[in-house]
Amino acid sequence: MSLRTQLVAMIALVLLATLWLGALLVHWHAVDKVSTEMSAALSVGGRIARNAVGVADVPIADPRRTLGLVVTHFDGDRHLKAHLVEPSGRIVQSSRPAADLTPAPRWIERWLEEPPRRIDVALPDVFDAHGKLMLETYDRNEIAEVWDDLMLYAKLLAVYSASGLGVTLLVLALAMRPLEALSRAIARIGAGDFSTQLEETGPRELADLARGFNTMTRRLAGAESRNMRLVDSLSRVQEEERAELARNLHDEVGPLLFSIDVDATAIRLAADEGDRDSGIAGKATSIQEATLALKRNVRGIIEQLRPASAEDIDWPRSVHDTVAFWRQRFPGVTLETRLDHVEVPADVAVALKYVVGEAIGNALKHARPRRISVDFAAVGDRLAAVVRDDGGGRTGAGPGAGGAGYGIVGMRERTERAGGRFTITDVDDPKGVEIRAEFPRTAETGDATVAETETETEETGA
Repeated sequence: MSLRTQLVAMIALVLLATLWLGALLVHWHAVDKVSTEMSAALSVGGRIARNAVGVADVPIADPRRTLGLVVTHFDGDRHLKAHLVEPSGRIVQSSRPAADLTPAPRWIERWLEEPPRRIDVALPDVFDAHGKLMLETYDRNEIAEVWDDLMLYAKLLAVYSASGLGVTLLVLALAMRPLEALSRAIARIGAGDFSTQLEETGPRELADLARGFNTMTRRLAGAESRNMRLVDSLSRVQEEERAELARNLHDEVGPLLFSIDVDATAIRLAADEGDRDSGIAGKATSIQEATLALKRNVRGIIEQLRPASAEDIDWPRSVHDTVAFWRQRFPGVTLETRLDHVEVPADVAVALKYVVGEAIGNALKHARPRRISVDFAAVGDRLAAVVRDDGGGRTGAGPGAGGAGYGIVGMRERTERAGGRFTITDVDDPKGVEIRAEFPRTAETGDATVAETETETEETGA
């Protein structure tokens, strides 16, 4: 059932209850009025009858005729009937009361009528032998008057009820219009349209409701916008995680596979030449070590799909380990490291670890360098990690020739994610490639301790 129907039903019930209570009051008032009128009629009629027969000391020639005239005198009375009663108790003459032109319905008469009241009029003694005069109430005409009043009241009440109900329905229609607009607006919100707004007009309560609704929709629209941005962010995070996984596979697994390939090639060449004393056992051991490292890396990638916690990275040791790894596999290449021991943020440490390892690996895989230098220094407001080789540059077979591969893309992404700037350039004298990753100095990085600068150069088999 709609709210409009409920309100109309409640108003109708209140109206019916009011009518019922009014009917009770009208009944009480009508009964009281009839009773009062009958009492008054008897009192007045008794005086009229006594006055009509005269007084005791006036001689009356024909008492019986006088009584008949008195009874006739009450013809046409609206509220009384007069009766001439013989001494034996028999009524021999009665007056004819007036007949109302619009008598009340019989059910109204039964509702309001009362038993007739009778009184004997006190007459002089001269009338005792001829009979007595009795007055009896006749309430039908009074009930008809009450009925006429009730009909007038009913018409007025009908006009009042119809007009009141009409005004109530009009007010309800006007009051329900904002609620219907609110219902339609809520339906649009349910369909996902959060741009819906209501007019903040009308009565104060409805205006406050519209104002609150508009505030809610604006907040919902903002929340939806934030959710959409969050979904976009999550999508970007997923893409970044995939890119990170690709970089890890390239940076961690790629070098190990390359080292295994180098060692396996060296073993095959030694076997083809019949040289069993040229370090085959050492190469086999290196392959085993690289295979174990490869297993650990793959397991870590599968389990976490991201690198180990950045806070656990000791970047100087990591750089030294990376350099030692490549020295073992390329003993004919001179690898130099000069590191200023500076505390750096975790994300910068991760970037340093992978940039250095990838830059050395790229130079060894794509060129034939004789010397590779790794420098990290704090200069002014910048921290710079520089890897330089003399492998001929990108114009030849150097790293980056023919376009940037995954290694260069990964180094650039890692550097930029840590807030740094990545560049790769060709250099002369000697001709080669310089890879530079620069990071801004922050409060976390502290000051470089030059006294702790470490320089390490090793050249074997050159």
